[in-house]
Amino acid sequence: MAKEVDPRGIRTLGIITKPDTLHVGSESEQAFLNLARNEEVSFRLGWHVLRNRDFDTKDWTTEQRNKAEADFFQAGVWKSLPITVLGVQALKPRLSELLKQQIVAELPGLIQDVDRSILDCRERLDKLGQARSTIHQQRLYLIRISQAFSSLVSAAVHGTYVQGFFGDAMTEFGFKKRLRAVAQDIFLQFAEDMKRKGQSEQIVEETASEDDKHVPSRVSRSDYLENVRRRINRSRGCELPGTFNPLIIGELFYQQSRPWAGILDSVTDKLITAANDTIELALAQTSDAFTSDALMRHIINPSFGKYRKGFRQKISELLRPHQRGHPITYNHYFTDTVQKARAEHTRTRQRERVYAFFDVDPRSGSQVAMKIVVDNFAVLGAEFCLLEQFTTLFTPEVVTQLEDSLIRDIAAEREESVQERAGTMEKLQVLEDGLAVLNRYRRQRIEDLLVDDQKGMDEVGVSEIDDDAAIQANDSPEEVAQTNVEEACIEVEPVGYAVSAGQERSNLKATP
Repeated sequence: MAKEVDPRGIRTLGIITKPDTLHVGSESEQAFLNLARNEEVSFRLGWHVLRNRDFDTKDWTTEQRNKAEADFFQAGVWKSLPITVLGVQALKPRLSELLKQQIVAELPGLIQDVDRSILDCRERLDKLGQARSTIHQQRLYLIRISQAFSSLVSAAVHGTYVQGFFGDAMTEFGFKKRLRAVAQDIFLQFAEDMKRKGQSEQIVEETASEDDKHVPSRVSRSDYLENVRRRINRSRGCELPGTFNPLIIGELFYQQSRPWAGILDSVTDKLITAANDTIELALAQTSDAFTSDALMRHIINPSFGKYRKGFRQKISELLRPHQRGHPITYNHYFTDTVQKARAEHTRTRQRERVYAFFDVDPRSGSQVAMKIVVDNFAVLGAEFCLLEQFTTLFTPEVVTQLEDSLIRDIAAEREESVQERAGTMEKLQVLEDGLAVLNRYRRQRIEDLLVDDQKGMDEVGVSEIDDDAAIQANDSPEEVAQTNVEEACIEVEPVGYAVSAGQERSNLKATP
């Protein structure tokens, strides 16, 4: 099992138990001795041998058990092993050193985790606010929320995404918080939809391919003009022969602009949905769930409903001149187009006006009325009736005008909030104390490393003896192996690997 989680044996410390069950001088005893020497199964951290209680000695005290173990390892083949790999008294400091080295290796990441947890606790406490049992404390709590909320909404509306609330723009969640960016996308798509879908019939040239002519909502220029001629004949009034009823222009325009209402309804819904998403996210950022829900019910939704109603009324108002009455424009673009049409065509006055106003000539550009609708929707409708209103949706001024009873309904503290605040404060204190210990240990570790580096430099300056030669001259093979094991403990996570000496070598079982 240890091999499965640590196939290279880098972070495993092997444990051999029941060595007293082996026959003295047997092959099994020699096999487990080689195992303890890290020769049979090699682990980076080596092996350790323990003699535990058996059934007959199960009632021994710890002192009796330790003495019996020490006496056992002072005789037989086991005394050839370093004392640092024998007995529980040696195992305890060995494991402590491994744990210490593991903590050192994981210390930077551990400090980062603690820092993040501390930040989470502080943000949670900010949402919960101070204890608020009086109406004054409750009103002050809502004022602080309104300040933070207004700041976030104002930044979202004006496109200043410098606060941490806005996160990463490349994520869907972060993009939803950027209301100005979302609105810009909606406006651009709206303009494109009006350009491509804003006509009941798309008039194409006579030279258009047969496939183009049979596309739904497309009509050839000659067919369209024939339809205009028939409409003129059926709409005659008291005009003199050779002239036509000028109201025909309005009829043709209203017929062509019929899709506008549906397009404006769709873009209005998209903009309102985007605004609602941003508001909910900003409110969730600045208050706890209970307060956020109460604010949405008592303050945000009623005001937002008024803004939505005013926005839709403004859109209807902007669209009304293009749905009834007669077309009016003083835009020079219209007269310029008429002049171009007169210069380029030797057609009737009726056809010139139709071309100029309805953009049937592909060289004439966008329709005047369509440009007006697109700009007015964005500026007079969305900006002034919706987006700008959000900056005053929930402000300190709004809070100061709320009645005490409503303040109490929204901001009164629940027992769950009291308990959560107490628990969070306790957790924060523990984390801060732990962080102080970790930072102190990190500073001490850095100082120790600097001292070790200085000693190493001094030794290099005094002697140039080869390291390998020094080891061969001064250390036994067991001590060299032990030194390597202890050095290998750095930056590893120890994994136990217990082997019972009472088993045959071919049937060894690993226990993590």
